[in-house]
Amino acid sequence: MIFILKFDPHIHSIYSCDSRSTPEDILKRAEEIELNAIAISDHNTIKGSQEAIKIAKKENKDIIIVPSIEISTDKGHMIGLGVSEYIPSGLSAIETADKIRDAGGLIIIPHPFSRYRHGLFCNTNPNMIVDGVECQNARYIIGRSNKKAQKLAYERRLARIGASDSHFLKSIGDS
Repeated sequence: MIFILKFDPHIHSIYSCDSRSTPEDILKRAEEIELNAIAISDHNTIKGSQEAIKIAKKENKDIIIVPSIEISTDKGHMIGLGVSEYIPSGLSAIETADKIRDAGGLIIIPHPFSRYRHGLFCNTNPNMIVDGVECQNARYIIGRSNKKAQKLAYERRLARIGASDSHFLKSIGDS
């Protein structure tokens, strides 16, 4: 038996400086498009993730909320998927990865080769130990960075993640 889980692991809420989507509205949109799971991965905070978890429990919603955070390291962005505690920004990529692991999370590199979006592998060693790479980021205008990420994931046998990187409601679930 095959079970397909529709999961958007990279959504931003009002707790990121560049989104106006509330956790309530994100949950409504996720239900509208029949996602099974989401992760609110706000920039340098877990507030949106925590709020979505509280709302889902209170309203007995049938959606999985994975705690998450997108952290600004000294070299670029890193997602701590499954992390429910605050990890400070500005640390080295290695220190941040260690903190994500200590918190029981998975290290996912979002938009890895996009300089203008603080892609980590533009500025650091692509051989650092991570769990997965966004290979399908819906916000890429040109597919070059996605193709480079797919090649890296294949060569290093990393999990391949598709995500909307949504900063507004209508793009939730895109990949």
